[in-house]
Amino acid sequence: MSDIRHSPLEGRRPKRTELAGFIDGTVDDIRCPHPKLLIVGINPGLWTAAVNAPFAYPDNRFWPSLFASGLTPWQVDASYGLRLRDERMMIDRGIGLTNLVNRATAKASELNTAELRQGADRLRELCARGPSPGHCDTGHHGVPTGVRR
Repeated sequence: MSDIRHSPLEGRRPKRTELAGFIDGTVDDIRCPHPKLLIVGINPGLWTAAVNAPFAYPDNRFWPSLFASGLTPWQVDASYGLRLRDERMMIDRGIGLTNLVNRATAKASELNTAELRQGADRLRELCARGPSPGHCDTGHHGVPTGVRR
């Protein structure tokens, strides 16, 4: 039994030549039943979709930042996929992860306004289901355009 949650590449890193095959792919959320913090990315990148792990690209600063901030007790390496113990640790700490749009692209600028608005609606519904957790938007581009009405 693997210690990596389901991954299309079964726990190995993608080759650059394989990444295009993950355009429009998806990534599973880290679903925390009672989140204290919900971290929201704009959308998964191709590497992330390839290994079904949030913020998986090796040079992504997300996991090192979470560790440096004290939110995680160890440095997560999701570049091969997310280990089950890492996912469990996030849930146990009350941290959930999702994306505004669950469609993998090479760049967030490839998303259209309708997708971003639909994602914002989904996020509002998700947050309305329970106590309002703190949230963190990890994106830089696209969100203001997509959620403005």
